[in-house]
Amino acid sequence: MRIANTIISITLSLFAHGASAAPLLLNKTPTVSSYLIGTYTDSINQGILLLRFDTDSMQLSSKVVASGIHNPSFVITNRARTVIYAVESAVEGKINAFSSNQNQQKLTLLNSSKSFGNHPCYIALDKNEKLLAVANYASGNFSVFETDQKGNLHFKQSVAHVGSSLDKIRQT
Repeated sequence: MRIANTIISITLSLFAHGASAAPLLLNKTPTVSSYLIGTYTDSINQGILLLRFDTDSMQLSSKVVASGIHNPSFVITNRARTVIYAVESAVEGKINAFSSNQNQQKLTLLNSSKSFGNHPCYIALDKNEKLLAVANYASGNFSVFETDQKGNLHFKQSVAHVGSSLDKIRQT
């Protein structure tokens, strides 16, 4: 849990100091903001966190809402906030789809698929939310999935990059 807390601390510091990426804001009331946080994990009890900040009481709380997910380092949601997608960053990477209740207190796994690459690090949905792409850092490829109405993932294609840049040793 120490690593997860460090990641949260670093993430909050980055957001507080104007990092270019926006946090995954789930909902906001006049006093409470809720965020989903992806982390690197070191136990089965860790995974995706729900972080809540109450501006009235200045209280920050976190709760694991999807445990057993190995290194869910990148997390996104659809516009309706009903489906959450998360990578599992590992040598044989995965991509997971979760359904979410209205207040995101618990995520329920819909389905999971190989990312068809190593160490997935980024996910993006197209503007119609019918296609999802996942970038795999270590293998230098990306995969495309079709999403159905429930949010399930269906593999379509993987595209591998070939060749190298000027620094051939680094590229291998």
